[in-house]
Amino acid sequence: RFENAYSAAPSTLPSHMTMLTGLSPSRHGVTRDLGLPAELPTLPELLKEEGYATLAVVDTCVWLTGRFGFTRGFDLYRRVAEPTQAKAEQALEVLDLVQGTPFFLFFHTYDAHSDMHGLPYHAAPSDRERYAGWYQGDFDGCNEEGVCASEYLWLLNERGDLPAPAERRFIECLYDAGVRTLDRDLALLFDGLRARGLLENSVIAITADHGEEFFEHGKALHASYYAECTTVPLLVRTPDTPEQLGTAAPLVSHVDLLRTFLDYAGGSEPSPSSDFAASAGRSLRPWLEGGTGPERPFMPFDRFGRLLALRAVGPAGDTRRG
Repeated sequence: RFENAYSAAPSTLPSHMTMLTGLSPSRHGVTRDLGLPAELPTLPELLKEEGYATLAVVDTCVWLTGRFGFTRGFDLYRRVAEPTQAKAEQALEVLDLVQGTPFFLFFHTYDAHSDMHGLPYHAAPSDRERYAGWYQGDFDGCNEEGVCASEYLWLLNERGDLPAPAERRFIECLYDAGVRTLDRDLALLFDGLRARGLLENSVIAITADHGEEFFEHGKALHASYYAECTTVPLLVRTPDTPEQLGTAAPLVSHVDLLRTFLDYAGGSEPSPSSDFAASAGRSLRPWLEGGTGPERPFMPFDRFGRLLALRAVGPAGDTRRG
C-alpha cells in the first residue's frame, strides 16, 4: 500500500489516460475535445508487442471510449453498463477465452462514483444502514427545485452554498457506504482469479481515478487540486508479495503505473523526454520488493500546458502542498 499516492488530475478522462500512457495530462494532451495523439503509445499497445492478450471491461461512461484513444491496443474492449458484480463476471468470461496466454486486463467500474439520480452515492442497503443509518433527517438527495444527486451537489458548488452539518456528514457517509459495497463486490473478481490459478502469478494494481471532497474547502465532488480530490488508494500485489501487507511512503502517481507493469512484463518502455522529466514515471518495483528507489522531490500537477499545483513530502513524512 503506497501511503502517498496521487492521481494526475481530479477528473476521469485525463486521469485514466495517464494510467494507460505514463504521461502527465499536459504531455498526453487528452481533453474532452482532443484524443490521444497517434505517436504516443499506450500500455496495452506496448504489452501487445510482448505477446500479451490485451483485454478491457469498463463502464459505459462517456469518457472511456475510442474517441479519446482508450480502445487502442486492446484485443477486446467491452463496455458494460451493469454494476461491478456483472462486470466481474464478464471479465472472468473474457479471461477464459485466453487461457494459457499472458494477459493484461483493464477493469474499470463506476460504482463508487457520484450518482445522477436520487441520493448522491449508491450503496447496498446493508452498507447504507451501517454507515449512514444514523441520519434521521428528510434529505432524499434532491432540493426543493427537484435537482438531485450529482446535479444537486454541482448546484451547491455553483451557488457557493453549504448544506447543513448533518446533511453534509450524511452525504459523506453515503460515499463511505458505496466504497464498502464496491470493496465487497470486487471479491467476485479476485475469487475468480484465484479459482483459475491466475491470482498468484499476476501483478495487480488497485487505484482510483480521483478522490472526492465533501465541502472541506467549500465544495463537493471532484474538481479542485486539493488533497481530497487528488489523493487515491494504490495497492499493488505481485507474485512475490508477502502475505502481510506492507506499506511504502514515497510520492507516487499514476504516471508510475505504465513503467511498473512494463518492468514486470519485460517490455521496453518509451523514453521520457526532457519537457516532462519532472513528472516522468518510474517503476515501483524496488519498493514492492522491500527496498527503495529514487525519491521525487515534489509531485507536479499540470494540465493544458500549465503547472497547477505542487505537492511534496516533508522530512517527517507529512505531505505538503503548494
